[in-house]
This record gives sequence, structure tokens and C-alpha cells, in this order.
Amino acid sequence: MAPPSDGDRTATTRVRPEERTLRARHHLIAAGMHEFAAQGFDGASTRAIATKAGLCKAAVDYHFGSKQDLWRAAAEKVFGEFHTTFGTALEMSAALDPRARAEALVTEAVVFFAKHPEFHRFVTAKGPGHQMEWLIETHISPLHGVFDALISDLDEDLGEDAPDRSHLFYMFIGAASAPYEMATEFQSVYDTSPFDADEVTKHAQSMIRTFLPPKDRS
Repeated sequence: MAPPSDGDRTATTRVRPEERTLRARHHLIAAGMHEFAAQGFDGASTRAIATKAGLCKAAVDYHFGSKQDLWRAAAEKVFGEFHTTFGTALEMSAALDPRARAEALVTEAVVFFAKHPEFHRFVTAKGPGHQMEWLIETHISPLHGVFDALISDLDEDLGEDAPDRSHLFYMFIGAASAPYEMATEFQSVYDTSPFDADEVTKHAQSMIRTFLPPKDRS
């Protein structure tokens, strides 16, 4: 096999460090997502994160500057995946009637939580104070806005006895993610994984029956 030409060497030298940097950042963010979700910001160790990423501890400072900046990058990754998934679902369901759209979105949310159990753990784990303010302002408050708009479309279905929206939001998020938060317990009690496709479908259907009960036909 012929050696690379000077041009090839130049291109290889130019690209490989960039690829290594992107790969290192990707691994650190992925490891950070899981470590922050499991331990919270204060409990998470940059050494443990770097080790999980297959890198040395100094890589965190080199690629992100600080533990807080890595946490923020992990938050952007976590919510970026959610916004992409849910944003697409919102667009795809726009032509449906409010109830059918709500059912489709409930299903999409359950599937997302099953695929990304670290999402809810990351959000509920304690982060650095000023960063949590940023997280709420940038990502969480807009989610409440979307949720409120969807509930407004369902006012007729839900009726006057519907729970307060602020409580309904947290009831929904907690219920949608619970089997995946407590997957080990679920597996032990029911001898099946909540991540199995059939179980995810059952959970989505249960969520729909609970949060979107049929209209009173009496």
C-alpha cells in the first residue's frame, strides 16, 4: 500500500486532532450525563466521569474548562435530544384533533423516557445553583409553556374537575418516567423489564387511560 502523499498527510494531520477532540467531548458528555444523573452535581466526580469516558482526569478541564461547564454541556445534550424528539412529534401530530394529538404525544413521551432513563434523573438531580436557574429559564419553563398550550386544547375533554396544571405537569412527568426510574424494582416484582417494547406500549396505554380518560357518555 502506497504511503499517503504530502497532501494526504496534511489532511490527515488536520482532521485527526479534530476528530479526537470531538470524540473525547462526546465520551465525556455521555459519561457526565450518567454520572450527574446518578450522583448529582456535588456528588459527581470528574475523575469518575473521565474514567468512564476512557480518558484522564485532566481531559475534563482541557475540553470543558470546568466541572460546571461539563454539566452545562451535558444538560444541553439531554434536553437537545428531548427537544428534537418532541419537536418532531409536535409537527407530525399538528393535523390531528386535540385528543388524538395528545394521545400521540403521551406515547412519544413514554417512549422517550424508556430510551433515555437518564433524562428525568438528570433533571431531578441537584445541579449547581446558578446553573439550575439557567436550566429552568432555558429548558424547563418553555416545557411548561408547551404543556399548558396542549392542556388548553383539551379543556373540553378534561372538564372542570381536571387537576391544577402545575401539579398535572409533575404528575405526568413522574408517572411517565417512573418504571424506568425504578427499573430494577419493576424487573424484580414483575419478572419482566419495563424497557421491553410490549411493556413500553402497555405503559403508554395506561398513561393515556389515566390522564386522558374517555369523555363521560352518560
